[in-house]
Amino acid sequence: MGAYEQSPPSSLTYEAESASLTGAVVAKSHAGYKGSGFVDYLNASGDAVEFAVQAPSAGWYDLSFRYANGGTSDRPLEMSVDDQVLPGRVSFPPTGNWRIWQTASQPVALAAGRHTVRLTAVGRSGPNLDALTVLPSGTARFDPAAQFSGDQNPSGVWRYGYSAVLAGPLTLYDRVEVADGAVRWSSSSIGIDPNVSYNPTSHDAVVASTVTLRPGDLVFHLGPQGQWSHFLFRAPSPGTYAASGFFGGPDVLGTTTDVRVRINASDVFAGVVNGTRGAVVPFSVPFRVLNAGDTIDFAVGVGADGSHADDSTLLSATITATV
Repeated sequence: MGAYEQSPPSSLTYEAESASLTGAVVAKSHAGYKGSGFVDYLNASGDAVEFAVQAPSAGWYDLSFRYANGGTSDRPLEMSVDDQVLPGRVSFPPTGNWRIWQTASQPVALAAGRHTVRLTAVGRSGPNLDALTVLPSGTARFDPAAQFSGDQNPSGVWRYGYSAVLAGPLTLYDRVEVADGAVRWSSSSIGIDPNVSYNPTSHDAVVASTVTLRPGDLVFHLGPQGQWSHFLFRAPSPGTYAASGFFGGPDVLGTTTDVRVRINASDVFAGVVNGTRGAVVPFSVPFRVLNAGDTIDFAVGVGADGSHADDSTLLSATITATV
């Protein structure tokens, strides 16, 4: 199976050069790899690395890929498990040099037994791939702030977008920019609003003069024609999922918004944010069974004042999953 080490005791590491390769080739041209080499993706589409892995028992596992990306942009890959493509892409951001190796992780639920894990280039060549470590985690946690991407949308299990009405189809944001220190996704056909924004820095970011985003803050804003703004989660595997967190009002002029948590387009929480940063609206959605591809949607829309002005809305959310 290409496993060369077992540390910690419950994990197994599989060498990429021992995997099944399509298009990609084994190379040794950059130092720092483990085993006898690494795999170099040559083509923008079609190249693939397929690992045969073993899960000793049913449960959630962290699939941790050791890679190097000496380029200047993300090199996301499509991931499939047992020939089933997972939502989004696995992100492989730049590491700064082809000799600098880091890890990119993806949680997945596995039944006991043998599985295949395949990484395929789709429209963009992949990173240099060194190894895959499979580590039992028991539970998986998903956080839209911690997993926010300023490079791709969809990004893994997350999608950022808007809808004309709450139950309408989601249109993905297609424009990303750094504005006032925050990373913002919006629509090139509508304008700045609606949007989602995140502060990745270690200092406050003041947006539009009235909204202060603290380090790690995640916000979304509705649109001028009443468009709803969404953070949409797609379950990567069957399991039992719960969600908890809060919505809040970061605008010093006072946020007034309608906020929802929805599972497969049905409300499981509805509330109203009315006030400044101290106006926190908590939510807790108990565990329920979801299939792969089912959705948990965090949405913000126009509030009681009927206006989209001064309506940036904080989101703090954690989704916990068990098998």
